[in-house]
Order: sequence, then C-alpha cells, then structure tokens
Amino acid sequence: MRKLNMFALVVFAGLGSTSLASAQERQLRGQIPFGFTAGSARLSAGEYRITYDMSGIVTFRNIDNGDSAITFVESDQGIKDGTCALVFARYGDQYFLKQSRCDAVNANFFLPTSGLETRALEGLNHHSEQSLVAMQ
Repeated sequence: MRKLNMFALVVFAGLGSTSLASAQERQLRGQIPFGFTAGSARLSAGEYRITYDMSGIVTFRNIDNGDSAITFVESDQGIKDGTCALVFARYGDQYFLKQSRCDAVNANFFLPTSGLETRALEGLNHHSEQSLVAMQ
C-alpha cells in the first residue's frame, strides 16, 4: 500500500509540473508581412505562431512554410492599453524584432541588440524607423 501511495504521489507531481510548464508558456499569432531578424535567426515573411516561455525562450514557427527558430529574450513590463503587437526596428530594408507588447497573454519581452543589428545600424548612420505588427 505504501508503494502504491508513493507511486500515485510521483505521478501526480509529474502531472502538476507539466501543467505548470504549459501555464508559463504564452502564444501569439499573426501575419508578419516582411522578412525579419530575431536575435541571430533570419526569418521570412508569413503567418507566425510565437511561443514565449517565461524562462526567456521564444520559439518562432512560420505556419506557411514550417520553418522555425528559437531565441533568448528578456522579460519586459507590460503596457496595459489592450493592444497586442510586435515592435520592429527598420534599418533600410532590414527589420529586427525589438519587443513584444502583449499584456492580454502576458507576452511582454524584448530582444537585446544583436551583432547583426549593430552592423545594420552602423551602416545607416544610426537612423532607424519603428514598425508595429498587430498580433492576436
């Protein structure tokens, strides 16, 4: 009987940790109309499912072609205005993901400036534009 109780406790603990992990995962979905860079990953335009794990891992999955990439991000403060958007910096014809602002699913994060972005910025004398893409 004691072994059965211990087995039940271990199984229950395993189920609890699985649901805890999925509860910490946040998802966004939307159409990104241009190719972009997220960290060191270059991604094509398309419809994306973006999964944010509160541990700092973001997975990008292009629903159109099946491509995917993973990058590390930093947690950010939410903006409580009801919107859900990705913020990109544009340098010439290159787009770099800078931030996710989505308080609805608590997917608020930013990406540190990568070496690729630094080189793009230097090539344009520090001139950039900001672009927002609405997500759901």
